[in-house]
Amino acid sequence: MNPMNIFLGFLPSILWLNFYLREDVRPEPKYLVLKIFFLGILVAFLAIFLEFYFLKILFFFNIPPFLFQILKFFLIIALVEEFLKFLVVFLFIFNHPEFEEPVDGMIYMIISALGFAATENTLIFLSPLNFLEALELSLLRFFGATFLHALCSGIFGFFVSLYYFQTRKKTDLLFGFSLSTFLHGFYNFSIISIKDPSLQISFIFFFLFALFVFASFLFKRLKK
Repeated sequence: MNPMNIFLGFLPSILWLNFYLREDVRPEPKYLVLKIFFLGILVAFLAIFLEFYFLKILFFFNIPPFLFQILKFFLIIALVEEFLKFLVVFLFIFNHPEFEEPVDGMIYMIISALGFAATENTLIFLSPLNFLEALELSLLRFFGATFLHALCSGIFGFFVSLYYFQTRKKTDLLFGFSLSTFLHGFYNFSIISIKDPSLQISFIFFFLFALFVFASFLFKRLKK
């Protein structure tokens, strides 16, 4: 595999990571950022295994194609990925002394998500691509799937912070998890369902822009 392609696979995650870390007034320790990012990378491989296993089970049932797609994108891919990204934060950050201010919930969820997305991107780059093809794909992943991972997990992170620093109600975690899973699944399902390229691009732009505005609003609420 071309080392440049590996770099371009990681580039979208690195750029978004830099953007969101700059938004944090009190920067997180670098060793923790790297740790959660790396664990996000690793947990993506577990997601691939689980998704393959669950999809294999799903194939055994005679499910109508439309319902199969819904189950695939919402209850397998989105649910597994959002849960595993949260699991990294839950296991390795929840009881850490540096997990000390409300915005940390969103920040660490985003870091985990961007590590996860880095694996996804790099695996896609395993196919033979020249430099220009790889660069174009990297840009598409930057504005598409990588951004989606960061936004969905960031929104979930708001409810993680709400639970941890304020309410201690598990229903907040459940709602955040359900919302991020729905948004993730809805995006993937819509991309597959929309056949017209121009409509697909329009959907990606407006949907991710709306999520960005919403996530930014939640982030500002935690800063207060």
